[in-house]
Amino acid sequence: MDSLLSKPFDSQEQKSPGDLSASSLPERTKALAAALLHRLRRGGVSLLLRVAAVVFAIFLLVHLVPPDITDRYHSVLSWSSADSAVKAADLRMVVFGSQDLLGSSSPNDTTAHGTTWAQKLCKELSCSSLLSFVPNNDYDGGLTSNRVYQSELDKLMKVAENADVYQKPAADLLYLKEQYPTPQDTPDLGRQVQQFVSLEPPEMPPHETIWVFSFGTWDIWKLAAMPLQSGAAVVDALASHIFDQVEYLYSESLDERSIAYSDFWKSGNNFEADGLVGPDPEVPEDKRMKESFRVVIPQLFDISLAPGWQDRPSPPVPHSAAEQLRNSAVLTARWNAQIKSQMEAWMKKDEQADDDGVEGAEKGGAARKRTDAPPDVDTAVETNVETDAETDAGTDEETMSRPYPQRLGYHADPARSILDAMTEGDMQRSGVRDSKGRGTLSASAPMGFTEVWTPCMTESEPVGKDEKAGPSMCKSPDAHLFRDNFTLGQRAINELAKQTARGVMEHLLSPREVTA
Repeated sequence: MDSLLSKPFDSQEQKSPGDLSASSLPERTKALAAALLHRLRRGGVSLLLRVAAVVFAIFLLVHLVPPDITDRYHSVLSWSSADSAVKAADLRMVVFGSQDLLGSSSPNDTTAHGTTWAQKLCKELSCSSLLSFVPNNDYDGGLTSNRVYQSELDKLMKVAENADVYQKPAADLLYLKEQYPTPQDTPDLGRQVQQFVSLEPPEMPPHETIWVFSFGTWDIWKLAAMPLQSGAAVVDALASHIFDQVEYLYSESLDERSIAYSDFWKSGNNFEADGLVGPDPEVPEDKRMKESFRVVIPQLFDISLAPGWQDRPSPPVPHSAAEQLRNSAVLTARWNAQIKSQMEAWMKKDEQADDDGVEGAEKGGAARKRTDAPPDVDTAVETNVETDAETDAGTDEETMSRPYPQRLGYHADPARSILDAMTEGDMQRSGVRDSKGRGTLSASAPMGFTEVWTPCMTESEPVGKDEKAGPSMCKSPDAHLFRDNFTLGQRAINELAKQTARGVMEHLLSPREVTA
């Protein structure tokens, strides 16, 4: 018995280390193969199916996710091919705004479909990336500046608390803080901008950026309830605030460490370099060909013309709905006028910089320091840019000077097209036409709608006790100008985005960029 037990033990002791490894390797390989074969027989098919499902899901996430971005960088959109992104100058679009009639935010209901106005605009411009900080519809209507609105509201509350409402009934404005409070949880422009600049920059900065600002809808909604003088003062302050933030982003775009930076010169824009070194006086200057900070701000549509205005809370006597209706129209016109004036003044800073020269401006080399307050950046500063000697063999490194990016702005006017569509619909309903052909537009035209006042989505009333009220969609959404009480339909959104894109190409983008 002892001899039988000792034989295997003795045989193992007699093997050298080299013999042990040589003999055990095939045995281990056979054991591993047997184990894998056993797993494959028992669960290999289901495992392969799970792996295939994971790979397919990753493919969908990478290639089919729509560019609805709030706080993450979306590098290449599904409609922009890799070849075009390399050959052409890649264009990024950054959107700040509030939920508006154009549909700049993402719907939060299950019946929503289609794309936002910002997504459609980006697609029309062949953008390579899109960053949108517009709050979705889960939030209350966003304001341009919560601080500015709350400050004016506090002033009115103090006046109302100390007023004798029997002598001055109109001073009873205490209802404002209940019906039109400040949406503190909804990010305003300042918070959206800070959220943007706090992001890490991409490894490869975009060639150029278009900055879109779409605010004012819910500012006017709330300001219309205030005394007209107070509302007008807030509108003026908000217009200035927008361009303060625009100028702050302009300064951020000069910092190569910032996400706001665009590397206009990375593709070797020799056409601009030639123009800077020796411009031809006989050829008119095309500002679109130069490095620019491009801003797009749509004109504001009067929210009192939206179907949802009818659901506005009734003010207490002596205030009236008619008074607020008038205020909305006046403040909307003032808003558009102020934005236009501020944009013109902002673009003229380039001319002032040319007159003042480079005195007092920052020199090139070091990156700009970020500040909380928007600085006044002079565009006439020259910075030295060294060209890569390897790109031109046999030549020394060349140094050329370039100015700061010029300021370009485009005040888009989608509001006019919306008003024209509403006028057309009313004239056709009344059987009226004029010498300009209004009242004869076909319903199949891009902005032709058979129903311009009633939205496609309405709140349905419960039929029985087991039924619940909820949104009800119409059978022909394309026939309605409005999708819901405060948002245009998808067909209108698509057409207005196309119109805006044509204006951007005409006013902001050079022919090289449009045809690239």
